[in-house]
Amino acid sequence: MQGTPYRQSSDIDGGKLSQSIGNSSHPFTGQYNGQCHTIDNLQRCLMQAVKDGGCVDSLRFTGANISSTETAGVVACKILDNALASNIQVEDAFVATSGEEKFAGIGAGYVHGAVTNMTVVNGTVTTSGVEARTGISAGKLEGKNSAVTGTGALNSEVSVLGKDADAGIGAGHVKQGTVNHTMAGLRC
Repeated sequence: MQGTPYRQSSDIDGGKLSQSIGNSSHPFTGQYNGQCHTIDNLQRCLMQAVKDGGCVDSLRFTGANISSTETAGVVACKILDNALASNIQVEDAFVATSGEEKFAGIGAGYVHGAVTNMTVVNGTVTTSGVEARTGISAGKLEGKNSAVTGTGALNSEVSVLGKDADAGIGAGHVKQGTVNHTMAGLRC
């Protein structure tokens, strides 16, 4: 079953968004097509939770600056139960979380679904805390059919500080699922 379709028709100043779309009790389950438009200056996850086949597709983000004591990411804090983020481009983004088992990612902090075709240029993602996880596409990837595919990171950095903390480009920590076609490099 496919959720309600939404189409972004112009660029958006994300600094004016007062809250993330959806939450844990009412997650986003629709089909969000950014139509290659841009969301600038995001200060929180665009989606708090995407679930049950929900999808965020064809979207560009610039200048995101997110600091949280909860799991966080630019596209979503959490991608759950067969939800998907695909064809995402992110430039000049900073995501930081702190606290025990608080995950950070440019795509999503926690993924139990999929992130495909994500390109990040000048991204920084960091977390601190016991068992904190951080990655470009996903901080933590979990679930038998979960996947991160086609991650490209240019001039980007991932870092962690804390006991049993993990960092990576595709995903910081993979409990179950697959990560493939990941590339990272520096622009000269």
